[in-house]
Amino acid sequence: MNLLNTKKSNILSVTYQLLREIKVKVNLSTLSKNMESHPEYPGLLTICDCLKIFNVDNHVYRIEKEDYNDLDLPFPFITHTSKNGGAFFLVQDISKGQLRISDEKIKNRLVSREEFFATWEGLILYAKANAGSGEAHYLEHYIQSLLHKIAVPAFLTVLGSVIVLLFGLHPFNWAILALCLIKFTGSAISILLAAHRLNGHHPWVRKICGPAGKSDCNAILQSRAAQLTKWFSWAEAGLFYFSGSFLAVLIFPFLAPLLFWANVFALPYTVYSLVYQYKLRKWCILCCAIQGLLILEYVAFSFIPGRFSFEIFGYPGILLLVLCYLIPVVTWGLVKPLLAENAALKAMGWQLKQFKYNGELFALGLMNQKHYEADSQIKPIVLGNPHADIVITLVSNPFCGPCTEVHHFFDQWLRERDDLQLRIILLASGDQAQVRVAEHMIALGLLKDKKLVAQALNDWYGGQPKVYERWQKKYPALITEQIKAAFRKQQQWCADADIGHTPAILVNGHVLPEPYQVEDLKYLIS
Repeated sequence: MNLLNTKKSNILSVTYQLLREIKVKVNLSTLSKNMESHPEYPGLLTICDCLKIFNVDNHVYRIEKEDYNDLDLPFPFITHTSKNGGAFFLVQDISKGQLRISDEKIKNRLVSREEFFATWEGLILYAKANAGSGEAHYLEHYIQSLLHKIAVPAFLTVLGSVIVLLFGLHPFNWAILALCLIKFTGSAISILLAAHRLNGHHPWVRKICGPAGKSDCNAILQSRAAQLTKWFSWAEAGLFYFSGSFLAVLIFPFLAPLLFWANVFALPYTVYSLVYQYKLRKWCILCCAIQGLLILEYVAFSFIPGRFSFEIFGYPGILLLVLCYLIPVVTWGLVKPLLAENAALKAMGWQLKQFKYNGELFALGLMNQKHYEADSQIKPIVLGNPHADIVITLVSNPFCGPCTEVHHFFDQWLRERDDLQLRIILLASGDQAQVRVAEHMIALGLLKDKKLVAQALNDWYGGQPKVYERWQKKYPALITEQIKAAFRKQQQWCADADIGHTPAILVNGHVLPEPYQVEDLKYLIS
């Protein structure tokens, strides 16, 4: 169960504002990705863990209202209110008895103590930045995020330029211009309706006409009447009609008489849609907008001379019109399965996350694995708290690419937690270079200065070219027969545990079961 469950946009916005307030550089897209992947999202623990990812120290306090004192409050801080079903907001400072607060809807709003206390739940999350706070590779991710943001505006700009150029190829006509605008608007609304049909929770549609009184798009769009067949909806029919006719009137305006008759045959649908919504006593604003556009089309056609002409009803005209309609049909046929699959994967991913991060199921799966104790006889490298009850064993290889990421993960995690013990066992092939580095690491692991040991491992797995001669000069160690014997014992231990790949993870002697990954341990081991 999420602690202090709240709206997703609320928790993201408030956390991002806190980071900006304490001057920590983190991209909104990166923060969103980390938050949405958290098993407790959108709860208070999500904020705490995400701040730790960006190396921001944070603490949660509970303060009773009768113990409240302005001088004791560290600003800025995140707190929670019971108002509107529960929400987070950022308290930036207090002045003259008024608190300045912000959330996803309001910025820098002043509220009195009385108003603050009325819904305040007494929780405070305080965060403090340090020299190492911030997002790794911030600038690189910022550029990627910027390119992603301008992709849609750039596409619309190019599309608009093409439309203007195509429209300029023909003599100017106000009625044709009006038809282009009507059909373009109809295409845009139809895209929203079709997308909403796929996942039922399209954010733009919910903002325009969410369930409020008699306005409920979802009740209409998810009804049987919105479907022509099990695989084809009226929303898709509208998409094909408007987008296909938009292309036709833009490129071939002389096809207007054909498009006029298409509009005439579409008009009865307006009666069907409005009567159905009236009977249901629910109204879809976007659906009504479509009906209005169909009627406006008919009005616009009334200003086009020769609309009743049948001269265009020949082979070339009908063929061009069919081709214009086929373009959106074929495009949607290619795009629809991808959108449907993406929507299904998101829903499935959320369900899998709830199952995957169930602590009881994880413990059960872990205990079903065979137990292999990496005792001191094989001389594993020990980092973290040597007296911790939680012992994680990492089987690594000095030249293993994936091992680099795993080492970085544990290095960061050990900085955050003081109740973990990490034991590293080296698995190397018969290659002399691997054996030499592995034996050197085992020798370093016997040093009492564990900070030096951790630094040596970080330098080796730090992404720089792995040059043993340079590394061993910086971190010298004596390779004795005792060290070589320990290396052989570690190889035998791996063989007995049937571990032939790296990296391999064991938690308290049990192999980490599928489908768990090393990153999941942060949420499973509390």
